[in-house]
Amino acid sequence: QTINTSSGYWAFVDSQVVLVVPQIPILSQAEIIQVLAKQFDAAVEAHLHEAAVAAGYTNLERACMYAPAPNPYEAESQSFVAWAGAVWKYCYGELQKVEAGIRGVPTIDQLISELPTRVLPE
Repeated sequence: QTINTSSGYWAFVDSQVVLVVPQIPILSQAEIIQVLAKQFDAAVEAHLHEAAVAAGYTNLERACMYAPAPNPYEAESQSFVAWAGAVWKYCYGELQKVEAGIRGVPTIDQLISELPTRVLPE
């Protein structure tokens, strides 16, 4: 039988009642950045996806697929390709700044607000 507490749980071990406190892993700065990078990656992907959906596409991949061949959607598709590349270039540059200690970790909303905007075709 166990009884949970905020700092662990009480359990019977070898006929004795003991407090079992789970170990909290201590992450290195690199590990923390890796965990945060996954969260930021998902948020940036969602941002790109939402823009493509708002433009009438199913997803970003669909918005980009018309770029290489002449068609009515070619210019718009090329704008999505260029924009996605610029966004990821910016993100990786900011990640390098965080890893180097040049800038602190931004919030997800802050990073999204800093991203390049898509240049619409004429």
